[in-house]
Amino acid sequence: MEKKPFSFRISIELKKELDQIAHDEQRMTSNVARILMEIGLEEYRKAKSRAGSGSNLLQLLDRK
Repeated sequence: MEKKPFSFRISIELKKELDQIAHDEQRMTSNVARILMEIGLEEYRKAKSRAGSGSNLLQLLDRK
């Protein structure tokens, strides 16, 4: 799988949380963010298949 850079802005609070997880897991913050995004994508796919194709992100979030 080809990897390409991806960047976006996050809150200071979220950055602190990612840094803490990275410290606890002894990984780079960027690796932690990538892993968490992959986990989130998989959870999204699961929720989307349960909810049906007509659901959007906000509807899926409300179902939690």
